[in-house]
Amino acid sequence: MKKKALVIRTAMVLILALSMAGCQNMANLKRVPSNMEPELRNNWSDYTVYKRGGGKSTTALLFQIKNGGKILLPNNWQPIKTAAQIADTKIWSTTSSAEILGQNKKLFGYLVYRSPDNVSIQIIDADTVQLFYFYVRT
Repeated sequence: MKKKALVIRTAMVLILALSMAGCQNMANLKRVPSNMEPELRNNWSDYTVYKRGGGKSTTALLFQIKNGGKILLPNNWQPIKTAAQIADTKIWSTTSSAEILGQNKKLFGYLVYRSPDNVSIQIIDADTVQLFYFYVRT
């Protein structure tokens, strides 16, 4: 019985240690207190812009700083290349704005996304982060 308890305790400590080690690579997705979407849209040409979703189902906009590092995105993000595209892209939900911060709080860009959705950023290296976006049905 003592051996079984020791094995369980050791497994729990190992799981806790591994989960803490994984969190060390998570970057900050720092929420901005005010909605930055209008300002970012006005200055969209200063960024490389992507949208998540298509048509009327857009759930997020990513404003990546040009020459500011690389953000790895899943396949369902499409680039926005014209003023008409940015004007036609709407997020039909309450939004939040956040800074995408990497190693040493380096700013990679901004994310405007549906408030109910879950987003996380993982640091790959000093010049690369990866975005994970999970849509929450409301």
